[in-house]
Amino acid sequence: MKPALFIFSIFSLCAIGLLFIFGISPIRGGYAPYIMFKKQVIAVAIGILLMFLVSRIPHELLRKISVPIFVICLIGTISTLFLGKGSAKRWIHFPGFSIQPVEFFKVAYIILFSNIISKVKEQIDIYGFMLFVLANIILTLPILIQPDYGNFIIIFTISTFLLFIKGVKIRYILSLLLPAIPAFVALIFISPYRIKRILAFLSPWEDPQGKGFQIIQSMISYSAGGIKGEGIGEGMQKLYFLPAAHTDFIISSIAEEIGLIGIAIIVLLFSIVTFIGFSAAKSIKEEFPKLLTARAHLYDSY
Repeated sequence: MKPALFIFSIFSLCAIGLLFIFGISPIRGGYAPYIMFKKQVIAVAIGILLMFLVSRIPHELLRKISVPIFVICLIGTISTLFLGKGSAKRWIHFPGFSIQPVEFFKVAYIILFSNIISKVKEQIDIYGFMLFVLANIILTLPILIQPDYGNFIIIFTISTFLLFIKGVKIRYILSLLLPAIPAFVALIFISPYRIKRILAFLSPWEDPQGKGFQIIQSMISYSAGGIKGEGIGEGMQKLYFLPAAHTDFIISSIAEEIGLIGIAIIVLLFSIVTFIGFSAAKSIKEEFPKLLTARAHLYDSY
């Protein structure tokens, strides 16, 4: 029952995503009206294929190839510092498409770190914990330099969660968080654009035609959708009222069309995937696949 529900939830989320990107694509696609939809179809097809292929790979093989896979992905991530364009060097551009190496790096990092942690048989003391934290910082330094603080924090959070599953004492983790919080605040204040984004989020009406415009239009989308929504394809905000309706803010456009009920269904589907994933991890006896499964589902939740 659980495997069937898990697969059903994943395919349902893919179908919902494709449905709504199909509705936005003709409006935002320019001279190639359905280019966004076509890219998403290809991405979903590749993702599903990889899901089934990876599910057939023995855990021991993943363990053996974890180091070379990580090295390759690390080289790809470092290459963005030289090949990337703009102030944030995160993408490598090829004719007709681009890739973001950090997405491959995160998966390789999950496999490698799970492998390393699973080999530690004794209780991790404070010195071992700090050693793992230092290793995390060093290995993810290329991401910090890009800069890509969001993915850096995601990887750091997942790694800390892995150590928690391994049995690291809570007080060790709290001893890391105490200095990490002021460091995080410092990263915000040394970059004016981050301060502006946070202020725009907290008080968008201070600059309704500028920094706060996107957030305000997002609120309008949710408000217009109400409980039941305006109907699939009937949303008005995607008609350039919501400037970035094809990005992460697509959830606002979805809320306008299927309302609170539809959003609740989406949240439920994500919850099912997460719950079944962690339940599966808990039932696994071998430590490497157990840690790998738990970390993969925490990564999915992000």
